[in-house]
Amino acid sequence: MKNAFTLAEVLITLGIIGIVAAMTLPGIINDTRYAEIQTSLKKNYSITQQALLQMYIDEGQVIKADYGNLILESKLKNYFKLGFDCKGIDYRNICWHPSDSTKPQYYTFNGQTKVKNSVLDDGAFVTNDGSLYLFENAGGGTNHTTYITIDTNSIKKRPNQLGKDLFTFQITNEGKFLPMGAPGTHYMDLETYCSASSTSDLNGIACTYKALTDKDYFKNLPK
Repeated sequence: MKNAFTLAEVLITLGIIGIVAAMTLPGIINDTRYAEIQTSLKKNYSITQQALLQMYIDEGQVIKADYGNLILESKLKNYFKLGFDCKGIDYRNICWHPSDSTKPQYYTFNGQTKVKNSVLDDGAFVTNDGSLYLFENAGGGTNHTTYITIDTNSIKKRPNQLGKDLFTFQITNEGKFLPMGAPGTHYMDLETYCSASSTSDLNGIACTYKALTDKDYFKNLPK
């Protein structure tokens, strides 16, 4: 006499395995995706720091917030391995564009509101690994604004949200390159600019510092 499972027992077991897999697989996929984003964020932060340093060495001047309106992007891109320069007739197929509703758009940290376009619209380029760099240059003197926002996994891949795969850095008047949300940057109020409940059109812009310093940041992101 041989012991064996009945067909019903096998089917029940397979059904249970399928249910468990269906419950756990999305979480595993999500964790893997955010691990890749975290790695890309750290890499792009380091690469951009190196590019600004080399630019300083070549030009003999610290790259500060008042470097020059709309000039920074055109010069800084020469220090990267470019995949695509976001100029010309075909750029909308690869780069973000604020007025093209047929293309993917960027949303805030909780996904409730589109990101304020004016912080992303002063030039862009794509590196050879697919990261999209977006620039903001405005104002003058001590009020000058120079931001570099990086989409770490390209406009073609979701979530396309501030604080989740879209991260902003600031070049200060002293020439520091800081993750937004760090002391000395323009947006440090996490309740307004890195919150699951804020309705601000810049909610998520201050999450960059937290994403780089909090080891559990990506594990605790809101849905």
